[in-house]
Amino acid sequence: MFEEKMNKIFKKNEPIFIEEILDAIKEYSRAYTFRQIKKMEEDGTIVRFTQGVYYLPTETEFGRSTISIHQILNRKYLNDNDEIFGVYSGLILQNMFGVTTQVPNVLEIVTNKETTRCRKIHIRGREFILRKSRIKITKENASSYMILQLFSEIKDAHYMDERGIRTIRSY
Repeated sequence: MFEEKMNKIFKKNEPIFIEEILDAIKEYSRAYTFRQIKKMEEDGTIVRFTQGVYYLPTETEFGRSTISIHQILNRKYLNDNDEIFGVYSGLILQNMFGVTTQVPNVLEIVTNKETTRCRKIHIRGREFILRKSRIKITKENASSYMILQLFSEIKDAHYMDERGIRTIRSY
């Protein structure tokens, strides 16, 4: 019964946060929900990606499917369905616009979901930096916020090449 509800409510191969499970299936106690999740883990019908993050796998020709860290970051800190509440920042943002060719090891995200000014998180051995947004990021202002964030991070504009300038102008 519990497993059927999970399969109805949540999509396959998408991150499921424990808070979502507890909110969606309120008719069961918290302890019973965790026992059922543990049972589903043992059966292989749900997989624990990291603490508090699960997904419903599918079987592929290569074995059981998996999800990526970027799917989790997107869903938790950037956007969910049609709602946008975060943007990339730092070197990844500069790389996206062609301002730099550097590929960052540590991704930075500015999000409404962060309450502290700056915080480091670790997911499966990778480090990410979360920053609190200056204003509320919405679907309407996300692109403007991203371009303003880019301008606030560019240290020396005279190092930019023509391709980077064209990309920013076209955006």
